[in-house]
Amino acid sequence: MQAGGFTWAMLPILKKIYKDDKPGLSAAMKDNLEFINTPPNLVGFLMGLLISMEEKRRKPRHH
Repeated sequence: MQAGGFTWAMLPILKKIYKDDKPGLSAAMKDNLEFINTPPNLVGFLMGLLISMEEKRRKPRHH
């Protein structure tokens, strides 16, 4: 229900994370267009959590 607005709000940060990786940005946007319905007071927490997950997905693992 709220996925379009949620993805639009995350777009500036997703662009910063994915920079020139258009396919990666497109995939991240598609992932965030899944169904979401949450109370307004939890949106900030959820957005922060998903952004941290996107950042971790982009960073290479060092073993």
